Amino acid sequence: MCVFVCRGEQRSPVMERMRIKKGVTILAYLVSARSNRGNVKENNQDACTVKTASTALGEVAFGLICDGMGGLSEGETASATVISAFSDWFYNALPFQLGADNFSGQLFSSWNNIIDICNKKLHTYGESRGIKLGTTCCGVLVAQGRYYVINIGDSRLYAVTNKSLSQLTEDQTFVAREVREGRMTPEQAEQDPRKSVLLQCIGASNSVTPQFIEGAVTQDTAFLLCSDGFRHLVSDKELLRSYAPKVLKDKETADRNSDELIRLNMERGESDNITAAVIKVTI
Repeated sequence: MCVFVCRGEQRSPVMERMRIKKGVTILAYLVSARSNRGNVKENNQDACTVKTASTALGEVAFGLICDGMGGLSEGETASATVISAFSDWFYNALPFQLGADNFSGQLFSSWNNIIDICNKKLHTYGESRGIKLGTTCCGVLVAQGRYYVINIGDSRLYAVTNKSLSQLTEDQTFVAREVREGRMTPEQAEQDPRKSVLLQCIGASNSVTPQFIEGAVTQDTAFLLCSDGFRHLVSDKELLRSYAPKVLKDKETADRNSDELIRLNMERGESDNITAAVIKVTI
């Protein structure tokens, strides 16, 4: 399931506070999101949203990907629950947070609160039905010349320039932790049967501690969000070739490049759902 929200759609009364003021430097965004249920699964348990808005402090863009897990439709329930909660935040809380003296502190606190609420809601839902369900969560807000990131699980955020591809988030998996702590090599991790075991996810963990990141946006950068099914069978070189900012001339190109990588993943035997979203920033 992918949700695309363009500026001017689904605007709440609170969003009317978000206006462009004369003399404010505006970041321009190109956004795209594509998803496919893949070769094997009957349902697409991935969920994503990409949103942009005009504000008194310039343009803002937000992207979020959630990779749900659980039997039948339960993974879809988990991922959709988190997407819905963050969408409500974007329309109803973000307008009041922008411009605050401690913006990043307020932002990360509200995001952490959203995760706590969703975790408890999904945990209670699962217990009442005798099932286990959960979801990853990886999102980025670009605003006021900076980017702000939340990450839980093994969906990823990359920063892409014309020359490099950098993974910004850390995979919260058993094997990734072992590699970081020197107990396993990347090659061993790739072959380990536990490589899909998550250290935490929303709904299936008693408590969740998100990874938060922030940094300055540089000229001509693209942010690539993806579920693990999108990156297993494609190389970093293929990602860079497809999402280098100079390549992303328009939304049609971004859509086409994502569709081609989805096709390659499926052709190479990917069994998971496959989702990618991109936000290209131009200062």
